[in-house]
Amino acid sequence: MRIANRNDDSRGGSRRGPVFGSRARRGAWVAVCLLTLTSAATIAWLDPILAKDGLSHAKQDAETRMQRAMALFQRTSRPASVPPQTTTPDCAVLGRLSSPITSKVGILSSKEATCNPRFASLLVEWFHEAGLRPGDSIGVALSGSFPALNIATLVAAESYGLRPIVISSLSSSMFGANRPGMTWIDMESALLSAGVIETRSIAVTLGGKDDNGCGLPEDGLALLRDAVDRHGVPLVETRSLNHAIETRLQLYGRWAGAKGIQAYVNVGGGRASVGVSSTKQKFEPGLNTKPPADIDKSGVMPILSKAGLPVIHLSNIRKLCSRNDLHCQA
Repeated sequence: MRIANRNDDSRGGSRRGPVFGSRARRGAWVAVCLLTLTSAATIAWLDPILAKDGLSHAKQDAETRMQRAMALFQRTSRPASVPPQTTTPDCAVLGRLSSPITSKVGILSSKEATCNPRFASLLVEWFHEAGLRPGDSIGVALSGSFPALNIATLVAAESYGLRPIVISSLSSSMFGANRPGMTWIDMESALLSAGVIETRSIAVTLGGKDDNGCGLPEDGLALLRDAVDRHGVPLVETRSLNHAIETRLQLYGRWAGAKGIQAYVNVGGGRASVGVSSTKQKFEPGLNTKPPADIDKSGVMPILSKAGLPVIHLSNIRKLCSRNDLHCQA
């Protein structure tokens, strides 16, 4: 897999040019000024994030698009599909307490908190802090457990001008995208059809233990495979956790091309992405520009972090909210 080395500096040092006469120096100075102005204008045109107020515009655009996404599912979802316990009835991406495609426990208040559109603008800010530029490719691991965070990640990346390379796991914890017929890949397809997003997952997994659906009942596995068939997305089925990690890395490398991915975003706690529990807990929720000390390579995120890439870890919702002044009752 090709991983961008963000510590490389191939620009080289300064070199002395020829000595000019006074007229030649004036001409050269004028040429340099014109070239500088032209380059600055070109950069501002090609890179709106570097233009005046570009970052603020990208953050606002991301929030607006996330609001559009929430409104879309509010219009298309049945009232009975929203959990009766919820205090956020307009967050129609929330699922049920239990279903055949539910893989583990989940906290309703945490899921409610992620419906805040400010998560989208916060992600744009983290992309900027990580030194990303429009046109950069990023690896993204989405999870059925947090559909609202999936949406925030996609709209933020697109508003910033990034190229997200997405692998999604389909099973879900409680109150995530765990309604049969409304899995995460169903939501993604609806968002694409409505023009809210432009990014489609390059592949999906069944999720669950070891990323291969282990632990889900047979009817749950059948429902997930039906969802895959409905949308024609490639399904990655692996033999083991290590195989799942290797396959994800290979897919990111293949789709990123020669330049490689420049950062990684993880949503949720899928083991193939975040690694074993002891490693996952060493990452701070939010932006990590350096790898934590003494982590192993038991998942995609720790592997890429140790390779020098910034990673954004969207997990531990309580801490994520408190650190960024986002409402959460978790």
